Amino acid sequence: MIDAQRVEALLKSRYPNLESVGQGVFRGVDRFGVRDYAVRYFDLNDRLATTADSLKSYQEEILSPMYFSSEVATDLRWNHYLYFVTSDEEAQRGEFGRLKAKVEADREYARKQVVREGDVAGLLANAQAPDPATSLPIDLATTWSTTLGQYGLAYILDSDISVPDVVRRIVAGTKDGATRPISPVALLDSEKAAAGHFIERLTIKGFRPHPEEKDHPLGRVNLIVGNNGVGKTSLLEAIEFAYCGRNRRSSTLLGNTSITADLIGVEHKLSSTTDATRLRARHSNWYAKTELKTVTIQDSFGKFNFLDTDAAVELSVSASSAQIGTDVTRLVLGATAESLADRLRRVLKQLQDELRDLRRDNTRDEQLRQAAQTRLDAIKAAPRLSDSLFLELLAALKGQGWSRPPDKKEQLEALREHLQEASSAIALIRHSSINMLHAEPDSALRLLAGLNDEASKAEALAQRAKAARLTQANARREAQAAAELSATTEELLPYARTNFPQLVKQASECRDRVHTHTARLSSVANIGDTSSINEFLETPLAYAIDSVDTKIGEQQRRLDAAQASLKALEKTQSTMTVLRQRLLGIAQDILQRSTDPDHCPLCQTEFEEGQLLVRMMADVEVDTSDQASLLQADISSAGESMADAQAMLAMLHPLRGFVGDDALTLTVAQAIEQIAQERTAFDRDRQELETFQAQAQRLQSDGLSSNDLASKLLVAGMAELPSLEELQRIQSNHKETLEAQQSAEKTALHESDVVRQECDAMAERLSIEALGDTDHLARSVKELISVAEAALGARQILASILTISTEATAEEIALNLAAIQQLLAQVATAVAQEGANDKALNDESKNVEGLAEKIESSGTKITRASDAEQVLETLAEQSSGGELESQILTENAAEIARTFAGIHMPNEFEIQVVQGKLVIIRRSTGAEVQLEHMSTGQRAAFALSLFLAMNGRLRSGPPVLLFDDPVAHIDDINMLSFLDHLRQLAIGGSRQIFFATADTKLAGLFRHKFRFLGSEFKELRLSRTL
Repeated sequence: MIDAQRVEALLKSRYPNLESVGQGVFRGVDRFGVRDYAVRYFDLNDRLATTADSLKSYQEEILSPMYFSSEVATDLRWNHYLYFVTSDEEAQRGEFGRLKAKVEADREYARKQVVREGDVAGLLANAQAPDPATSLPIDLATTWSTTLGQYGLAYILDSDISVPDVVRRIVAGTKDGATRPISPVALLDSEKAAAGHFIERLTIKGFRPHPEEKDHPLGRVNLIVGNNGVGKTSLLEAIEFAYCGRNRRSSTLLGNTSITADLIGVEHKLSSTTDATRLRARHSNWYAKTELKTVTIQDSFGKFNFLDTDAAVELSVSASSAQIGTDVTRLVLGATAESLADRLRRVLKQLQDELRDLRRDNTRDEQLRQAAQTRLDAIKAAPRLSDSLFLELLAALKGQGWSRPPDKKEQLEALREHLQEASSAIALIRHSSINMLHAEPDSALRLLAGLNDEASKAEALAQRAKAARLTQANARREAQAAAELSATTEELLPYARTNFPQLVKQASECRDRVHTHTARLSSVANIGDTSSINEFLETPLAYAIDSVDTKIGEQQRRLDAAQASLKALEKTQSTMTVLRQRLLGIAQDILQRSTDPDHCPLCQTEFEEGQLLVRMMADVEVDTSDQASLLQADISSAGESMADAQAMLAMLHPLRGFVGDDALTLTVAQAIEQIAQERTAFDRDRQELETFQAQAQRLQSDGLSSNDLASKLLVAGMAELPSLEELQRIQSNHKETLEAQQSAEKTALHESDVVRQECDAMAERLSIEALGDTDHLARSVKELISVAEAALGARQILASILTISTEATAEEIALNLAAIQQLLAQVATAVAQEGANDKALNDESKNVEGLAEKIESSGTKITRASDAEQVLETLAEQSSGGELESQILTENAAEIARTFAGIHMPNEFEIQVVQGKLVIIRRSTGAEVQLEHMSTGQRAAFALSLFLAMNGRLRSGPPVLLFDDPVAHIDDINMLSFLDHLRQLAIGGSRQIFFATADTKLAGLFRHKFRFLGSEFKELRLSRTL
C-alpha cells in the first residue's frame, strides 16, 4: 500500500488548487503565466490490475468531463496526463510489467505513466536537472593539439599541410613548424549580446533562392512548416550563417549575401560575417575553441545548437555496431572530430609505412657498407706492373729507330697516335703498286706526272664514248618515233579517202532529227481515224476541247438524274411490294375467318366462288416496269453520249499537246495537217538515217570506226583528220626523217668502235683490265695516281716518325709496329688498371664514409618516426577506443539519463554510470543493453538526449536549439514525450527553439503543445511560387 496522505501532501505543495475528481484521484493544472498548458491526474488507489481491465470506462468517468468541456481550450486536450502511483509491493507482482505496458500504450484521452511512490517527488519537481558543469565538454581538437604540441608535432592537425608533407616533417625532425594558436580578438557588443538574447527578427539578403520570404519575425518557440523544397532547411541554415558566417552543409550562395538578426531587449544587431578574425573571436568566446588555421565554428554550432539530423537518423536505423559508434561520436564530439580522427589515422598509416621503409633502407645500407669495406681492402692489396712493361716498350721503340720516344707513362696517348699514323702510312705503302718505300723523290714525281697525262687521255676517251652513246640513243629513239608516225599516217589514209568524218557528222545530225520527230509524235502516236471529230475541223482546237468538256458535263448531270430517279422508283416499288403482301395476308385472313368468303365485307358485293380473292389480288398489282424501262433507256443514252464525247476528248487532248500554245489559233484540221507533215518528215529522215547506217556498216566491215579514228589521230598528234593530199605529204616527211636518223645511228656506232679500240690499247699499256669501258679506265688511272700520291705522302709521314732502314721491307716494318702496338696496349692496360684501382680506392673510401653517415642519419630519422608513432598510436587508441567520447558521456550521464527517461516510452531503460562508463540498463532485468539491441525509436530518443545534454553545457554561446525534422523514426508516444521535454525547455526560458517539419500531423501536435505561449509562439508557413 502507498502512503496516500504523504503523496497527497506532495501534490498540494506542487498544486495549491489541487482538486479531487474521484475516490483517490486528484487533478492539478500546470500554468504558464495565466495560461493553462497541461492537466495532470494522479491515481493514488494502487489498484493497477483492476483499473487496467476497465481503463476505457475509468477514463470516461474521470477524464471525459473536463476533456470535452467547452470551457477548456482545445489545445489542452492534447496535454492531459494520467499517472498511476503504485507501491513497491504492487510493482513486485508478476503481471505488473504487462499491466504497466498495457496502460502506458493506451492513447485515449491522456498520456499515461505508471510511477512508483518514490518517484513522485521528482516527477512533481518538473524533473529539473541539476545545474550542468559550467565548462564545456572536452574538445577533441584542443586535446590532441595540446598533446601533439608537447612533442612539437601540432602541425599534424594542420589541414593546410598534406599528409605526405607532415610525414616528411616528422622524419626531418621539424619542431618549429607547429602551428601556434591564433589569439582571438574581443567580441563586438552585438556578438556578446547574441550569447544571451533570443532573436526577435531575422532578415535575409541573398543567401539562397528559398525561402522566398526574407523577413521573419520570431518568438521563443518557432514552428517552420511547409512542403519539401520551400526552404525550411535553408531558413535554419540562414540562422546558422548569421552566427557562423558559413554552413556545415556546403552549397552555392547568391551574390551579396547578408543575414541580420535583431536581438530581443538590446539595440545591437548581429550580422553575418565571413571575416576569419571575427569568426575566431565568436568561436573562442562562445565555444571556448581556440582555432589553429581553419575556422570551424559551424562544426561547434552543429555540435551544440543545430542537431546533426543525419547522424541522429543513422544512429536510429543503422544495424552496424561500428556505424552506431561513429554516429555517437559525431553527436558527442562533433563532425570535426571525425575528420581529425581520419587525418590522424592517415598520418599514422603513412608514418608507419615510412618507418618500415627507413628500417628496410637502413638494413640495406649496412649490408652495402660491409661489402664496400671488403672491396676497399682488396684494392689496397693489388700489385703494380706498369713500370716494367714501360721499360720494355722503350727498348722496342729504340730498336725500330723511333725519333721521339716518350719520357714518361703520361705520354702514352701521344705515342698511340704516332703509332697509329705510322701503321696507317706503312699500310698505304704496302698496298701501292709502285714501290715508294725506297724511291727517290725525283723519279716518284716524274712517275706521277706521266700518270696525270694518261689520266687526261682516259678522260677524253670517256667523253667521246659518252657522246657517241648519246648520239646513237637519240638517233634510235627519233627513228622509232618516225616509223610509228609513218605507220599511223598510213592507217589514216582510208579514212581520208572515204571522207569518214563528214559521213559520221551527217549521220549524227540525221539521228538527232529522227529523235526530235519521235519525241513530238509520241503524244499522237495512237491518232488514226479522225472522223469522230469532223464536226470540229474548222473550230480552233482549244474551243473544240471546251465544247466537248461542256457536253460531258451535261451528259453527266443527265445520267446522275436518271440514276437517282431509278433508285427512288426501285425504293417505292419495294415499299409497295411489302404493302401488297401485307394487304394480301390480311384479306386472306379475313376471308378464311368469314362464313361467306365470296361476299365482300366492304362493298357487300357477292362474287362467284373464289372470284373475290382473284379480284383482290388483281386490284393490288401495280406495274412499274414501263417507267423503269424509260429510265433505263435514258441512262443508256446518256452513257453512250458521254462515251462518245470522252472519245472525242481523248483525241483532242493529244492534238493540243502536239501544237502547244498554238491551240488557241490553230483549227483542228490545221493541227491534223501539222501531224501529217511531221510524220512525212519523220519518214524521210528515217530513210536517210538508214542509208547513212548502211554506209557506216560497210565502212566498219572494212575496219573503219569512229573510235579507231580518234585513237589513231591521238597517236599521230592530230586534232582532226586532214585532207588526203595533206596526209600524204605528212607521211612523206616521216619517211625522210626515218632514213636520216638511221644513218646517224650508224655513224655513232662506228665512233663507239674506234673509242673502244683506243681504250683497250691504253689499258694494256698501263696494265689495267678495262674491257673497252672508258669510264672504268678513267677511274682506274685516277686510282693509280691517288694510290701513288698517298704512298708518297705516307713515306714522308713514316720518315718523320722513325728512321727507314735501306734493308728493311714494308712487311717487316709493319710487323714491328704491330708488336709495339701490342706492347703499348699492355702498358696502357696496366696503367689503366692501376688508375682504376686508385680511383676505386678513393671512391670506395668515400662510399664507406657516406654509407656510415647515411646509416647514422637514418637511425636518427627512425628514432624520430618511432617516437611520433608512439604518440599517434596513443591518440588513435583514444579515438578508436572511444576514451574521449566515454569521458564526455560520463560527465553528462545525469543529464542524458534524465532526458532519456523523459522522452522514451515505454520507460524500460535507464542510464547509469558503472565503473566510470555510461551504460544502458534494462529495468526489468538489470542487464546492460547495447544500442544496436534497442528499437529505432529508442535509439532516436538516445540521440536526442545526447544532443540536448551537449546543449545544456553551453553557457556562453547562442541560446538556440535548431531541429530539422528530428523525429523521423520516433513513434507517436516518444514524439509526444520529446515535445513535452522541449516545452519544459521553452518554459524555463533559457533556449529559443526552432523546429522545422514537412509532416502536417507533427506540425499539428507541435501547435497543440506550444500555442499556450501566445505571441511568443510563432508559426512560419513557407510556400513556393509556381
